Amino acid sequence: MPFSLWCVPARTQGAVVVTAVGVLVALSVPEIRRLLGVLLTPVRDPARSLAWSIWRRRHQARARRAHYQRRHRQARDAGHRLSMPRS
Repeated sequence: MPFSLWCVPARTQGAVVVTAVGVLVALSVPEIRRLLGVLLTPVRDPARSLAWSIWRRRHQARARRAHYQRRHRQARDAGHRLSMPRS
């Protein structure tokens, strides 16, 4: 994946970021520290680490959405009202 995709401006919607590579969870402080450590260590492959980070954040965004959908469905079946966050 070209580095230019990571440089595209992103829209932020709460804890979710919409980028050219998809919907991702926003970067956390530990993730930023890990990425900086990888990028500053010459032994590791930075492209692989950045790709892994994007995969992880995309997976977290999907898991979060599935969790909200399941909770919403359970509340609806039980007769409760919940608002779904937008992603």
